[in-house]
Amino acid sequence: MRTHAPSRKPHSRSGAALLVVVLAIVIAAMVAATLTQTALTQRRQVQLERDRAQTFWLAESGLSRAVAELDRNPNYRGEDWRIDVPGPSESQPGLVAIHITRNAETNQPRIDVTAEFPAGAVYRTRLHRELVLNLPNSHSNTGRASSALSPENVAP
Repeated sequence: MRTHAPSRKPHSRSGAALLVVVLAIVIAAMVAATLTQTALTQRRQVQLERDRAQTFWLAESGLSRAVAELDRNPNYRGEDWRIDVPGPSESQPGLVAIHITRNAETNQPRIDVTAEFPAGAVYRTRLHRELVLNLPNSHSNTGRASSALSPENVAP
């Protein structure tokens, strides 16, 4: 009679299975880290685009404000205009610096506007705009200021 020795399961199979499981966990962690990094980068890009758009509109508002002030007061020289801009969770400060200079020969006012949003933050956007106004009486300080975009300045 022949007796068979009890068969032994090779230990290498259980070691290989453990190695496959550890490798799968490492790959899953790498994929999760990459997806998290991509999501954070996209979120920062969205915030940056939102801040750029806000800065653009602050600069446009600064130009409009300067034109309106020059229309009311030809001696207006500019100002630093601080604005609290409502945000998704809280308001953030915006700063619009308006400076008016005049051409020595024609006396035409030149408006320089620099907008910054959020003002004073580490990550902020800044935009500079300028506009030269055409005055009806360009050699005097009297007269109303008009924007280069207003209908009376459109070429026929």
